[in-house]
Amino acid sequence: SRGLGDVYKRQQLDGSKAAMLTEVAIQDDETFKPEGGFVPETEGLQGQELYNIDEAVDICLRMATKNDLDEIFNLIQVVGKEMDCKNNELFAYSKNSDTYLHMLKTGSCAVAIKDDKIIASLLTRPEDNRDGVFDLSGISKTFMPNTIEFVTSQVLKEYRGNKLEQRLINFVLTELNKSKHYKYAICTVCPDNKASLKSVENNNFKICNKANLYGGKTRYVLIKELDTTNEHLSLIHISEPTRRTPIS
Repeated sequence: SRGLGDVYKRQQLDGSKAAMLTEVAIQDDETFKPEGGFVPETEGLQGQELYNIDEAVDICLRMATKNDLDEIFNLIQVVGKEMDCKNNELFAYSKNSDTYLHMLKTGSCAVAIKDDKIIASLLTRPEDNRDGVFDLSGISKTFMPNTIEFVTSQVLKEYRGNKLEQRLINFVLTELNKSKHYKYAICTVCPDNKASLKSVENNNFKICNKANLYGGKTRYVLIKELDTTNEHLSLIHISEPTRRTPIS
């Protein structure tokens, strides 16, 4: 078996690597390899995954609440304006905070925290076909109440390349698999963002369609069937606390 120190060494993160952004799900430029590792015991962790971005600084992943709205909204606006200056096709975002409040109230959302500050977020919502995405998925309308959409994810510029989106989506998928409420997850990705597309596909999302969405932006529509049996939990690597259960 592998010790905690080995996990820590493998999970040292490189803050110098650049990441590309899309408006949805994974934005990282590195491949996530779900092999080995540990799932933390839930008692005492309160739904948080802890790991080190370097030897001195911990970043905490936790589920988000409506109390996080102001910070998340500001984060989205900062990243959105940055992307507007680079490539307006890559990122679609709203300037209405109520859009994100609805997701925080109804979806399974998560944030990454450093020094009590939100540095990355992932927002989802129960699928309602408001953008016509569900119609493009090929999923029977019978399952729309059992489908969740990964809508938007963003990371502050100085923390990109550290697999934060990969970890956030993995974190949320783990929670969704535990709840057994949803059967499908869907998302959209800009075809020009090859790194993001690869990251989503590495999390077993499959391309099912291509369409113009969000005011004429070209997007792949991807779907993933969730593990409603809860026989397999997504892998979460931790550096602390020390209690852990190995995955077979």
